[in-house]
Amino acid sequence: MITNKNPKLYFIIRILILNSIFKANDQGLFLKNHTQSINIKTSFNSK
Repeated sequence: MITNKNPKLYFIIRILILNSIFKANDQGLFLKNHTQSINIKTSFNSK
């Protein structure tokens, strides 16, 4: 296995993968919050 020969490389790859997952999750949360704020604004405008 690669992990036995070069654990540092495996560790770096793992961090990069986790980092990209967290970034994607943050963007998803940001979009969710953004759409919620738009919905609140439109509901105020309609009243």
